[in-house]
Amino acid sequence: MSIAVTARVAPSRFVLGSMAMICGAVVFLGILYALSFSGYGLPVLIRLSLGCASIVAGVFGLYILYISNRVAWVQICIDGRILLAFEDIAQKQTTFPSMKAQTAHLLPHSTLLPYVMLWRLKRETGHVVSLLILPGVVTPEIFRALSLASHQIAGSQPFG
Repeated sequence: MSIAVTARVAPSRFVLGSMAMICGAVVFLGILYALSFSGYGLPVLIRLSLGCASIVAGVFGLYILYISNRVAWVQICIDGRILLAFEDIAQKQTTFPSMKAQTAHLLPHSTLLPYVMLWRLKRETGHVVSLLILPGVVTPEIFRALSLASHQIAGSQPFG
């Protein structure tokens, strides 16, 4: 392994905005369906149940979106180890938080495309973390270095 890189990967504003709009649309449609008078021949109780379920699903999606909004620090060492640390959006750290870093392994079902990297990382605690890396969330040089390093790590790991 000849590539070492450290990157601060912030969430994509486009992806966050798209997800928030989808969740808002689900809530809006749930309200419309619960308050609709035609009901398409369904009884009022079923209509209200479906509308409320849609509202709850949309609000739950917004909550999940809110709690997953954090910055990931990724450090790929020369020997191929991946160190992963998370910070809250409000902290705005400028250096790699080595005190919170955990070793992670790139899982075989990670997606490594030219303009999208969806890493599935298994942390040393056993938790699997998905990390979406788009060209807009890091500089082009760091994106290329992360892409090359992840392809090299994926090629050197045995499957299984």
